[in-house]
Amino acid sequence: MNKHLSASPQPRPSGRIRLAQMAWLAVTLLTLTLFVIGVPARYAQLSAAAQNNRALLELRVSVTSYAVYFTALSFAIGLAHFVTAAVIFWRRSHERMALLVALALVTNGATAPLSGLYALATIHPAWQWPVGAVNYLGLISSMLLLFVFPAGGFVPRWTRPLAWLWCVLNVPAVFFPNSALSFTTWPLLLEIVVLLGWPGVGAYAQLHRYFRVSSPLQRQQTKWVTIGLMAAVPLVRFVTAMLFDVQPLDPAVFTMVTAAVVAIGMLATFIPARRASRVDPMIALRAE
Repeated sequence: MNKHLSASPQPRPSGRIRLAQMAWLAVTLLTLTLFVIGVPARYAQLSAAAQNNRALLELRVSVTSYAVYFTALSFAIGLAHFVTAAVIFWRRSHERMALLVALALVTNGATAPLSGLYALATIHPAWQWPVGAVNYLGLISSMLLLFVFPAGGFVPRWTRPLAWLWCVLNVPAVFFPNSALSFTTWPLLLEIVVLLGWPGVGAYAQLHRYFRVSSPLQRQQTKWVTIGLMAAVPLVRFVTAMLFDVQPLDPAVFTMVTAAVVAIGMLATFIPARRASRVDPMIALRAE
């Protein structure tokens, strides 16, 4: 038997998969355009926030250096997200889970530059809808990953309506943040329930899946996700210490950081999962 087994051909994508592929390409093109436009806006936003800041004066850091550094950092992080998502799409675009991971990476990778365009939305209302659409897709795709990763499907089943409710709640929160329907305008207790409740349910779903449903490989993937989520605490502290006029419990910041961390955790699991999927089942059974 030949040791070098040829790779099995990829299955022909169904109509729904092709539609999802075209949608991903359209969202990616829109996000890339807004990302490029948002980099100068991000620089202007950071420069304005750092003007006459006492902390920078004490550290003898110029406003220009501060703004250039964090703008470059945002650009590098976003570019890494885009490249990784493109590789996943190129190699595994016939899989629904891979498309969802690629969507979360693309939309969340542009979060920092798009925050500059959000600041400009009050002056140029035309930016509000495309920027809001990208951020909305980032929020819901990352939370859906928390509910269905790694095998797909909602486990337990009662998490499905909660996932759809999350999608509904974020429509007014993103597009109409000052309306009474937006949870950002609700009493503090209700706002905390939304911001902590859904990630908490997602964490419970992952634990339920880990102990009762997942295979050994899927459990290894879940461990990587847990490591990514644990990185959220120092990341929030970093935002508080380094970015002026930003509060760690601000609803937009909190939700976007959570979404970004979930996307990073999913990314960390993709490579071992992709390698394992290439192993011939008969070889794996013989190894057992």
